[in-house]
Amino acid sequence: MNQAELQSQWTKSQKAYESKTDAFRRLTAQEMENAMVEEELNLLDDDCKIYKSVGPALVPTSLDSAKDTVAQRLTYIRREKERCEKDIATAEASLRDMQIGIAKQQQQAQQQKKR
Repeated sequence: MNQAELQSQWTKSQKAYESKTDAFRRLTAQEMENAMVEEELNLLDDDCKIYKSVGPALVPTSLDSAKDTVAQRLTYIRREKERCEKDIATAEASLRDMQIGIAKQQQQAQQQKKR
């Protein structure tokens, strides 16, 4: 690969890495929000009325149903975060490898100029 192709691939990989880290940050925020909701639901008495938003309407739901929904959402978010962490680690390794390749090409180019 020539220098321009490596730089182009580096830029694409960098953007992909940034996209993955942004997704991870969003998932972390969602996890925190849902964990707070879970804590609040755990503070409620069993006879409390719970409503969920369905479109423009508030629909009554049971406390157990709300707790189950939040628990399922947290499980999903945590799985997605794990997947995202793996993707980020892979992207970081790829960027390091490309950086080494670019550095080698630059070093070779400098050596050829000296000759």
